[in-house]
Amino acid sequence: MDEHSLLNWTERAVRMRKECPELGWGELQFLNTNNPAVLAHACSWRGQTVVAVHNFSRAACAVKVDWPAGTQEVQLLFGRDVESAAPQAPGVVDLDGYDYRWMRLRSSS
Repeated sequence: MDEHSLLNWTERAVRMRKECPELGWGELQFLNTNNPAVLAHACSWRGQTVVAVHNFSRAACAVKVDWPAGTQEVQLLFGRDVESAAPQAPGVVDLDGYDYRWMRLRSSS
């Protein structure tokens, strides 16, 4: 089976979405970014927060995201080219053109 096929990507997306109930049940909060082509939003539910960051431009970018108060980024959940997706600086997310990342946040306390 081709690990880069659309079918495999869809299966991984459905599985990850099921592992993130915050996206369906959580309270939605749009987050500020320093790039108008990038949309970032947080969904919080039962003390857990997932942030989705989407680049709607074909140009790659390193975008600064204003995380929800009292949280810090921790774990990349989903996105293309996961191995190279580690942030270059705190609060900065590297995105290719039309790329996205889902990240789980944790309380900084």
